Amino acid sequence: MASGIQNKNEIKIDLVYTKLGRHYKMTNDSRQNIVKYAFADDGVNYNLFDDSKPEAERGKLIEETPQFDTWTDESYLLKNKLVTVDRDATFIPQINVSPESLDIRTRINYDRFMGKKTHTVNIDVGVKSPNGFKVTLQDIEYLYINNKPTSEQHTTTNGYVYEQKGSSGLPTKLYTIKSNGNTTSQTWNILGSDNIPTTSASFKVIYDPDYSEYTSVVPYNTNIIVESNDGYGSVTIPVQIVGQ
Repeated sequence: MASGIQNKNEIKIDLVYTKLGRHYKMTNDSRQNIVKYAFADDGVNYNLFDDSKPEAERGKLIEETPQFDTWTDESYLLKNKLVTVDRDATFIPQINVSPESLDIRTRINYDRFMGKKTHTVNIDVGVKSPNGFKVTLQDIEYLYINNKPTSEQHTTTNGYVYEQKGSSGLPTKLYTIKSNGNTTSQTWNILGSDNIPTTSASFKVIYDPDYSEYTSVVPYNTNIIVESNDGYGSVTIPVQIVGQ
């Protein structure tokens, strides 16, 4: 801004690339281009809003609260997204899941190990969700969502897993996998049936001893994160596997 004078009517936004974004930029990948954006109020403490003060000063403490530095780890960002709802709306959409947790036992009566087990998780948000939901299983060592991450029918390229369609058809992108330290996550984008905007959806969580067997009596814990792609929040489903 000219002569160092700042215009208080302008908002300056500092855009910082994530590690993946920097990789796309270095390789001149078209995916570096910003095509969507979202806002969140992760750093806002609304308890500081003071109704007892004059109207112009009620939010002063909130406005003066220092904000977080920009982070490049997407797993810590946009946990409380701002959404647009109709002026006459009587409620704020919220994700509900059933069941709210998964407790997977791999043995029967401490004696015989079970075979393949499938658990269906239902998602409901109460309003139509054109962009569906993002479901992330944080660790696929013993479980997977919907389809086995590795099989003869799938190929992996640049973190995307594709379903083979034969020589006559193009492969369909199913989900992404991402390694982080000693764990590998699996992420699906889930829409309603026939990709029609819907208020609900479902996915399957599968334990298959032929994929990876768990026999220890010490519980193994991980999480499934269900996020709305339309900004209606997220919910964490704790998962426990135990060989008993």
